[in-house]
Order: sequence, then structure tokens, then C-alpha cells
Amino acid sequence: MSWLTVPALVGPLVGPPIGGFITTYFTWHWIFLINVPIGLIGIWLATRFLPETDAAETPPLDFPGFVLSGLAASGVVFGLSVVSLPYLPPAIGFITVAVGLVSGILYLLHARRAQNPLLALELFRNQVFRSSVLGGSLFRIGIGAVPFLLP
Repeated sequence: MSWLTVPALVGPLVGPPIGGFITTYFTWHWIFLINVPIGLIGIWLATRFLPETDAAETPPLDFPGFVLSGLAASGVVFGLSVVSLPYLPPAIGFITVAVGLVSGILYLLHARRAQNPLLALELFRNQVFRSSVLGGSLFRIGIGAVPFLLP
């Protein structure tokens, strides 16, 4: 988990000073062009150090699960984000959240009987996986709240 979190935490810390240095002593175009040599170095390092692996047999996409989980996530997020905005009536936000929650419940029912569900719920039976996902979620909520709590 730290291989994923450390770059996300270091980026906002190091990005502004390096970006300021690049735009001060070079041109602003380099903010975008700097990604090309970094990407080429990453490709070279990956081909040099990562082992060759055999291709795994992948099951077909669970299209009903894809649609239901997409509706669930987008409905809840969109609905909660617009429920208090003056641009749309609050009823649209509540309806969208309700559609998202119903889609989530339908996905849970679908995932229990699907042979290869999009999101395998039996992974949560593993205590290590469950605790890392729950702990990581609480950590991300706390990190995401920092900009709102600091002022």
C-alpha cells in the first residue's frame, strides 16, 4: 500500500517548487514536455528490471456489473455533489442518489450470483484485505479532509 501512497503524498509537496523552478528558469512549455523524458526513462527501467510474465487467461467483462457499479458510483457522487447547489433543484440530487443506491444494491445481488463479477466481494472475507481497504479508506478520507480542516 505504501508504494501507492508515497508518490501521491510526495507529489503535492515537491511539485510546486519544481514547477516554479521550471517556469522561472525555462519556459512554461517544459511543465508539459518534462513528462516525455521521464516517461521514456520509466519505459526503459520497466523493460530492464521487470520480469517477463506469461499472459493470464482473463474472463469476459461482466457488462451488467459494469453498468450497475458505474451507475451506483456516479449516481451517489453526482447526487451528493449537486444536492446543495443552486443550479439544479435539490430533487435531482436526491433522485440521483436514490438511483445510485438502488444500482448499488442491485450490483450486490448480481455479484453474488455472477460467475466472474466485476468487483469480487468474496475478497472482503480475507481479514488482511478487508482491514487494509477499510484502514486505507479512512486514511484517504483524513488526507482529503486536511485542506478543509487547516484553515
